[in-house]
Amino acid sequence: MFIKKDGTERIYNCTKLNRKSLKGGKRAWNPEESGRMFVYENNAKGWRTLDINTIKWLKVDGQKFITQ
Repeated sequence: MFIKKDGTERIYNCTKLNRKSLKGGKRAWNPEESGRMFVYENNAKGWRTLDINTIKWLKVDGQKFITQ
């Protein structure tokens, strides 16, 4: 769960970026430099950029990790 820019909470069911699944050239910017990461949102079936500083908790393999 993370906080969106407008202050509301959002939950993504997502997968972290797998570089092997990408095609094309180089990115024009590096998301890690600005505190972001690419994730694939499974429900919407699309790529999203997630601000890692707004993550409140993660659930990985059934275990919940609280970040803030």
